[in-house]
Amino acid sequence: MWGFAEATVFFIVPDLLISLCAIFSRSLYLRTAFAALAGALTGGAAVYLAASHAPAFVSFVMRMVPFVSDLMIAKVRNEYADAGNWALFYGPLSGTPYKLYAFAAPPFASLATFLAVSIPARLLRFLVVGGVSLLGAYLLRRFLKCSDRVLVRIHAVAWIAFYIFYWGNILKA
Repeated sequence: MWGFAEATVFFIVPDLLISLCAIFSRSLYLRTAFAALAGALTGGAAVYLAASHAPAFVSFVMRMVPFVSDLMIAKVRNEYADAGNWALFYGPLSGTPYKLYAFAAPPFASLATFLAVSIPARLLRFLVVGGVSLLGAYLLRRFLKCSDRVLVRIHAVAWIAFYIFYWGNILKA
């Protein structure tokens, strides 16, 4: 559900839940990452199809999402024009929401191509973020003897700090 929500209108990434699950279990982290991928693909397809049929409405909706700007939307369109479908890999590196790539994709890619490229583009980030959390939790348990409660607190502080930094930079742009 979170993957779908973030791919459409929600503004907090499912990586938060994936990384939390990774603290407790590798298999739970992997199941959560693949579930988030399925949700993201479903949400991305919904945005793509809506943008294909009602681009003005989808543009209006995208502009209502917190921290999405006209500049971000133009940047995504320029990335597609310059890099084609590889543009989907820029989002995780630049902090640009996946939903904007789904919105901008119809003139540049078929739905099938958009979804095919979305799989590695989304899954790579989900696995990296969850893997870092898994490794961090392992190391903190092993060397500092941190309890699950402490790890959850560290996780919460890390994500709060991330969003303060991210949203602060978005608002400056």
